[in-house]
Amino acid sequence: MMDNIAQDSRLLPPMQRAVQSLEPALKELVQHDTRFFTDEQHPARRLLDELTQRSLAFNAEDGPAFSRFMRLVNEAVGHLASIEIRDAAPFAQVLKALEKAWTAQERRQLERHEAQQRELLQREQRELLAEKIAADFRRLPDADKVPADLLAFVTGPWADVVAQAQSSQPQETGGDPGGYLALVPLLLCCAQPEQLRSDPERLGQAIADMVPVLVRGLESIDHPIERIAEVTQRLAQLQGEALNYAAASVFGDTPAEEVSPETRADDVLSSDTAAAADPSMAGAVAQPALRIGQWVEIITNQRAVRTQLTWCSPHNTLFLFTGADASTQSMTRRMIDKLSSDGAFRLISDQPVVDRALRAVRTKPAKLR
Repeated sequence: MMDNIAQDSRLLPPMQRAVQSLEPALKELVQHDTRFFTDEQHPARRLLDELTQRSLAFNAEDGPAFSRFMRLVNEAVGHLASIEIRDAAPFAQVLKALEKAWTAQERRQLERHEAQQRELLQREQRELLAEKIAADFRRLPDADKVPADLLAFVTGPWADVVAQAQSSQPQETGGDPGGYLALVPLLLCCAQPEQLRSDPERLGQAIADMVPVLVRGLESIDHPIERIAEVTQRLAQLQGEALNYAAASVFGDTPAEEVSPETRADDVLSSDTAAAADPSMAGAVAQPALRIGQWVEIITNQRAVRTQLTWCSPHNTLFLFTGADASTQSMTRRMIDKLSSDGAFRLISDQPVVDRALRAVRTKPAKLR
């Protein structure tokens, strides 16, 4: 049985050596207590289970987390090797000490995880709210007459701004925090040439007044600075058109030849258009069957990283993974599907190491035992 465990490819060499070092103590034990083989709750059995199962968190020897883990393992194994074993009591004492140390570590990790889970849950709620708000914007009167780039901006980044503002205030407050929602009909009106032509002075001033509101709103969602500059440039373009229309109405001149909204935009907001113009997405690859506690291996930067699923959002759109070093990584369902299709995300067999080893012993032909 110990040979089977020591040769388990899921265990790193230092852990395999620790298992081999534990063998003499176990041999002494089973001479006095054979319940080890039949009782899964036997202290020695539980200790071996805990050591081997926890070691599955690591797929490389480098890193401080694995060093800390092996230091505890080697101290436990060394203690058992230095004393006489007549019953399960020494194993129970070692297991209790290890569980105390692990509990302290896990409590600190839990506090960090809970804070991250709250943040991820809020993020999911904002995204769902932003989708609803974007759908409402598309149903506004004359929305189909608005240039594609500006409609994509309103139903994309600006829907995120409105959702962020609404989700950040108490639900009972209501209203329009930041005035972001009220700006939408005005922006869509200014984006239509016929509306701009009919009232250029008022709408030209309205465009100038909305610029600081737009900038403030986009900064609230950490929108890239270069994208904010593109938005303000597009508004300046609309304001220039309003000035042309105003001058033409005063002097009776004909404004310069108009260019179609699609050409005028020149893909200024093209990156936002790609994200919002078509909310439907292509069919996703079948999602791996994940459950809390499942260990997975992710290939990133040509390096395999082993981590454990510790939380998922109520709608199963966001997942939180935690590595053995307490580092965390949040991933969307779409990202997991993409990694899986690329062969960069795989589930790790979670069959207990000791059970697997004992099963191998039981199924071995009797003449070979």
